[in-house]
Amino acid sequence: MENWYDGLPKSNDLGARFNSRLEFNVRYLLSILQEKNISATFFWLGSLAEKNKGLIREVQNMGHDIGCHGWTHTHIQVLGNRGFLDETQRALGTIADIIGKPVIHYRAPYFSISEQTPWALPALVRNGIKFDSSIVPVKYWRYGFPGFDPTVSVHQTDHGEITEIPVSTGNFLGIRIPFGGGAWFRMIPFSFVKRGYQHLEELGITGVFYMHPWELDPGHPNVFLNPKYGITHYCKLGRCEKKLRILLDQFRFTSIDQFFPASSGLRI
Repeated sequence: MENWYDGLPKSNDLGARFNSRLEFNVRYLLSILQEKNISATFFWLGSLAEKNKGLIREVQNMGHDIGCHGWTHTHIQVLGNRGFLDETQRALGTIADIIGKPVIHYRAPYFSISEQTPWALPALVRNGIKFDSSIVPVKYWRYGFPGFDPTVSVHQTDHGEITEIPVSTGNFLGIRIPFGGGAWFRMIPFSFVKRGYQHLEELGITGVFYMHPWELDPGHPNVFLNPKYGITHYCKLGRCEKKLRILLDQFRFTSIDQFFPASSGLRI
């Protein structure tokens, strides 16, 4: 749950120039999930949660999980160990106060938990996180943890267990890519995505899918960006909703708490 500019360079400048479209985008996504009778896990930036308390409660009351996406949309390698801990605790406290129970789900901005941040998962466990979805087991210019277990699995840290829920990946044309959401989902043919999830089903592996609400909003402002950012951000936005609807018709998805029912019910 982030504004369309939160993952872009100079996001503060863009935020000052343009109005937030978050509520419009979230409500549109909610309408699709309601239509398809699907629950999801919504990972919120703490800074946006603070400004959208009513919207978060509405999402929660519709049966969706509420998780944490950090406080600001900052790569955790940039934050460092201390900065990461400070931002995470601030965001977790803010969101927990809004939803009335501890936050146990987390996703790092930019999927930035990697081999360069070995302190991240233990820090999350220490702060009550039971489920993390911050790892993409590929090598990519913006993120990646190649060699990490690509399946949903429990990992032991010095402070206890955490269940890691990596974005689904597959081998397409000799390249291992995360087809389960984002720019890759938008750019590659749907037949490749479909075959990817079918292959996981054949292997008995849980498939994972993610998206940002702004990907359903191709009308959001078009700003000049470095080609790396521009291609991944704007490419085929106009086709995203159609592909999403087809995906939700052909495969059954659910939220973390629905998949792991023992995780729900914790209260402050």
